[in-house]
Amino acid sequence: MRATETEPLVCLVLGQRLDHDSTDYPNQQKWLYRSKGHWNLVECSHIQHPQR
Repeated sequence: MRATETEPLVCLVLGQRLDHDSTDYPNQQKWLYRSKGHWNLVECSHIQHPQR
C-alpha cells in the first residue's frame, strides 16, 4: 500500500491467534504452517498424501 493523497493512510490488520494456522505460497511451491507456536516452512514437493 502507498499513500497517494495528502491524508495519512490508515491500515487496520485484524486476525485471531489460533493454535494452528497455515499459508500457501504457490509461486514458491512452499507451505508455511504454525502449530501451537512452532513455525515450519515446507516445500510442497516434500508433502506426502497418505492413503486411508
